[in-house]
Amino acid sequence: MNYSGIVKQMVCKATVLLALALIACSEDSKSIADGGTAEERGLQAKNFTISGRAVGTGTSTANASVTPTSFDSLSMQGSFIRYGSVLRLSELDSLTLDATGKFYFTRCTNKTGQFSFDSISLNSPYVLVELLPEIYDDSEWELVNKDDLKDFSDTIHYSLMGPLNHNYSALVDLRTTDDIAVNIMTRLEAARIKYLFKNGTAFATAKQQADQEILEAVGVYNGTFNFDKSDFVQDSNKVLMAYRVESFIYIYTYSGVDLNNYSVHMYSTAPDYSASAVNAFSKSGNFTAVDSVKAALLKNLLRWSLNDVDYASNSEKAFVTGFLAALYSLGECTAAREGDTVETDGYEDQYLNFTCLSGAWTAEPGRYKITEKVNFETGTMTDDRDGKTYKTVTYNIEGTPFTWMAENLTYSNDSIHPAIGLDSSIYRITQGRERFFTKYMNSLDSTYWNTFFRYADHDVIGADSIVMEGEHFQGICPSGWHIPTHEEWTRLMRLVEYASGFCPDYPGCEEFKENDGFGWYASKYLPPIGFGDFTLEIFAFLEQGDDGTWALLGLMMDNGKPLTMPADQISQTLSVRCVKD
Repeated sequence: MNYSGIVKQMVCKATVLLALALIACSEDSKSIADGGTAEERGLQAKNFTISGRAVGTGTSTANASVTPTSFDSLSMQGSFIRYGSVLRLSELDSLTLDATGKFYFTRCTNKTGQFSFDSISLNSPYVLVELLPEIYDDSEWELVNKDDLKDFSDTIHYSLMGPLNHNYSALVDLRTTDDIAVNIMTRLEAARIKYLFKNGTAFATAKQQADQEILEAVGVYNGTFNFDKSDFVQDSNKVLMAYRVESFIYIYTYSGVDLNNYSVHMYSTAPDYSASAVNAFSKSGNFTAVDSVKAALLKNLLRWSLNDVDYASNSEKAFVTGFLAALYSLGECTAAREGDTVETDGYEDQYLNFTCLSGAWTAEPGRYKITEKVNFETGTMTDDRDGKTYKTVTYNIEGTPFTWMAENLTYSNDSIHPAIGLDSSIYRITQGRERFFTKYMNSLDSTYWNTFFRYADHDVIGADSIVMEGEHFQGICPSGWHIPTHEEWTRLMRLVEYASGFCPDYPGCEEFKENDGFGWYASKYLPPIGFGDFTLEIFAFLEQGDDGTWALLGLMMDNGKPLTMPADQISQTLSVRCVKD
């Protein structure tokens, strides 16, 4: 029985495609695709050839020719095949789907993805096609012992630039499939099919179930699984799904790479960290049954939502939101659930609110968890000088009330003329600060910016020198209120840092407390606990020197480590938050 004309396409990097067109004519003109197992039809092993071309549409840290920046306009061109990448075809027992011990090997011979399995002889219609992590040059390929590749471990080879190949696979019934792809989604499919088959489910039923489970596991309901078809690359949404599932499942690591003593090929091996997610899915049909897998995926998706969402396309955002909803086991957003809102654990420091709208889940950051840990009470005070009323917040710190203005002072008279609005030069001081704070600033409306008052240092002091009356110096503040001291800012910062969990977990927290006292990232959590909005501004505070005299300094407040500087060295003017005596 002779078989020929088998064509396959495979993407050997971020998405691996294998298109198989099988024309398998027996001596009596019957095809292997006519049905029945190899044993049932009494098929005898005969030789045929499998050839194809590997092409890709995903991104690669190695030698990608295309890196898509928007999945809404994703380019379908490019090849991410590594020269010399090894492909293995394993014949599977038709009753157990275990490897029969018959293996065939080839490699991608150029960057266009050309490969060919020659003189293949099979007794079973089931085969497993895999992209192996090994890479060889011409001389190594000639010397390699193929027996070493028959029982390879789940490892990935890494270059100094990243992983060279991922482990992909596809489980194929050659009687019914003539066009398949190999990628992360088909790897999940293959693992699940094998598990279901071994537990008594017929192959066709197992495949149908696995395909539906994969889609629902990533938050897609009533969809079509065509990741096993070579033309799935024509669907940008499907390419997006495969790309993102891959990026969230694979955890890149450079452990084992000695930068000072690497081999001529500059690669090392590391465990395939995707194996745990694949194995968990194979047994349950989801990513939530194993706590460690669910937690790892949630961490990766939430981190993406914080750091990369601003650069993502709308389709990418929608997919990640749906994937998150599936990991939180929210189920399908149906018409009957329209408007439903669910609060989830979300980020480490903030809850995440999902709302069902028009058949899809949307997600917005919710309450900060620190609000449950800090005892505070909001109120108001009125400045007798001009009748303005200000919001206030009182914190209970070790049994003692500690009251601040919850918005900046906006006092002026005939001699005091504050600047209004943010000085753009402040941005130059804070280059490199966390993007979160800039995003937060942009969310503030005109009401805030129109009341953004900044004062010259002499207006803040209102005198030639600072003379404390007891523990306080009133300065520009209303009667009964005063300019905060370094110690008072520190007390507030430390309250926030410990309540947020940043201290004492942060290694340098206690050391930083002894040296400066102003906290790291504490300002991120001040608005949620009643302190009110603030921007990239410099707040006035007083500090006592070694000689006992007091000086006016500026505290740069944003989402990073606060900066302090003497008032006479500050090119910008100062914002003022007064503290109650």
